[in-house]
Amino acid sequence: MFNDPVEEIQELTYVVKRDISELNKRLELLKTLPDNRSAQSSAHSGTVVATLSSRLQGTTSSFREVLEVRTEVRQSIHPPSWIPFIARLIIPSSTTELEEAEGGP
Repeated sequence: MFNDPVEEIQELTYVVKRDISELNKRLELLKTLPDNRSAQSSAHSGTVVATLSSRLQGTTSSFREVLEVRTEVRQSIHPPSWIPFIARLIIPSSTTELEEAEGGP
């Protein structure tokens, strides 16, 4: 399902996370700027910043979900290296191993 280059995806993930962090910092800065405008203008500015913050949070959540799904799918396609080892311990691969496990010949 995912035939993508891992390094490129990791780099893009890093860039997106960095950009999201920078946007959050800038939104926080906008919230702290002194406001010398009218009450209506100040209210509008506050609403715009709150809307942008909300949308960024939604986008961040969606991005996280995509990364989680991608990780789950990749792990199901390429299980960790220890799974086959555990499977061999639990599920004998031959009759001889089964007999040995049961204390047979």
